[in-house]
Amino acid sequence: MTTTFPITFLGTLKSGFGLGLIIAPSWSMNMLYYRNLAPGPSNLAVRMIGTRELLFGALLLGAKTPETRRAAVLASAAVDVLDFAVTVLGWEMGQVEGTTAGVFTCAAGASVLLAVLAWKKAGLGALKSIKM
Repeated sequence: MTTTFPITFLGTLKSGFGLGLIIAPSWSMNMLYYRNLAPGPSNLAVRMIGTRELLFGALLLGAKTPETRRAAVLASAAVDVLDFAVTVLGWEMGQVEGTTAGVFTCAAGASVLLAVLAWKKAGLGALKSIKM
C-alpha cells in the first residue's frame, strides 16, 4: 500500500520551518542554538534560507503526480545532503559551534531519512528509472 503522508509531513515541516525563519529569523536561530552575533545584517541570509525551505515545502505539498513527487523529494533530499555537508565543513573550519553543528546535522539527516521514507512509502520506484 502506498501513501503520500510522509511527503505531506515533510512538506509541512519544511513550510513551517521556512515561515519561522522568514517571520522571526533571530528567534528561530536561537531555537536552533545558533549564536547570531550580528542579527541585523545576517537576518537577510536567514530569511533567504527560510524562503528556500518554504518553497521546497510548497513543492512537496503541491506535487500531485508520481513524476512531480519524485522530482520534489529528490530536490529536497539533495539540498538537505548539501546542508549536512556544509555544516560539517563549517564545524571543521571552526565557523560553527559544536552544539549548533549537531542540531543542524541532525535536522538535515532527519530530513533526508524522511525523504527516503517518503520515497519508499509513496511507491516512487527505483532511482535508476528517473528520466532527467
